[in-house]
Amino acid sequence: MDSQKIEPHRITKPIQLMAVWFVTLLLMDSSLFAAAKLITEPDWIPPLLVISAICLIPLFVGGVFLMQTVFRKELQEDQFYSEWLSKKVVQGQITQEIAAAAERSKSTYRTLMEYMILNTLWTKQVNKWPDLSALFTFGMAFAAPSENQAFREAGAKLIGEGLIAETNEGQYLLTIKGFDYCKKHYEDFPKEQWWPEEKINMDNLRKVVGTPLNE
Repeated sequence: MDSQKIEPHRITKPIQLMAVWFVTLLLMDSSLFAAAKLITEPDWIPPLLVISAICLIPLFVGGVFLMQTVFRKELQEDQFYSEWLSKKVVQGQITQEIAAAAERSKSTYRTLMEYMILNTLWTKQVNKWPDLSALFTFGMAFAAPSENQAFREAGAKLIGEGLIAETNEGQYLLTIKGFDYCKKHYEDFPKEQWWPEEKINMDNLRKVVGTPLNE
């Protein structure tokens, strides 16, 4: 009988692994059945070898089924696998970019209530303590529950971004990150704020921004 020989260097395509599996199964089962025929003592060895040979068949078939279903894409030839992998990487990058863009859009979009909180804190902080030696805080109590809810939701979002913080008394204040954010974006803020009659101190603003301002 010609002996079956597996030459690893000749396995150049993933699909050839299937043939290797079946050849391996044939070799192992042949060896087990031959051993069961030759070994006579003790009596329990031949039945055990036969049972082992039979059990190998569903195990190998299950492995082949798994490779043909779960890992079918990985068993393609190099050219097709490379194309599939490239598409998968590109799709993953696109998904990440979309998620990042959505996150940026979520964080940059602001309601009027958010702007009013930032603008009020920024104006009062610059006017009173531009050197951050103390922090201005404020809170609001509206008659309408819907306004209270909008105020708290806007504050919660800004707290989540790290731009403001909340005192134990429930008042808001700018964080260092929020102060820097306002320094960079205050020119884009709408004019709406609480106590709008108090204009920002231009001399203090120059000190904070550190550049000449266009009045």
